[in-house]
Amino acid sequence: MKKLFVLANLLLLTACDPFEGNLSVKYAFLVKGKANAVVAAGDHSAKLDFDGKKKITINLKQNGKKQKIELNLNNKLNLPNNGSFELTAADLGGQDFSSRGTVQTQTRDSELRREYESCSYQRREHVCYPTKNGVVCRDEYRTVYGRRPVEFIDRTTYQQLAVNFIHANGALLADFNGDKQSTERLYRYQGHCF
Repeated sequence: MKKLFVLANLLLLTACDPFEGNLSVKYAFLVKGKANAVVAAGDHSAKLDFDGKKKITINLKQNGKKQKIELNLNNKLNLPNNGSFELTAADLGGQDFSSRGTVQTQTRDSELRREYESCSYQRREHVCYPTKNGVVCRDEYRTVYGRRPVEFIDRTTYQQLAVNFIHANGALLADFNGDKQSTERLYRYQGHCF
């Protein structure tokens, strides 16, 4: 129950982009699913993604071929921003292995910046058109392009993920170490478009 409470309080930062890194496989292991997949021993360049909170996708290259492995979760999952997590074999849809990992997150905010940026708005105009029966007038909305003053910071988020895949007998099957970085613009002020 404690594990579910911790998982329920996790943040969404990890749901967008995959972690890119290395999957180091000590012992080949089977991932059960729609199409069973064997992960071969060795080091593999890999991307690990938490899709929609109910699935973990691992994209890797084995023997020169791309392979997509999906682990369906029994419960929704969001990774913590900072801290550890654990998924049992049952959580992983009845696999023969469990996983334990940690996430470390660092954020950095830029200095406050003031700039002008492009913008647009809709303006209602009364327009008249000549016709063979005279003139027809009506209101139309036109897009007006302009500039507006803004104040913002750019927030860069860097995350590191380390995950161990552990066989039911306690043996370490594989470990994944990866990271990802994203930047978002946070507006403090947006003036009128002119």
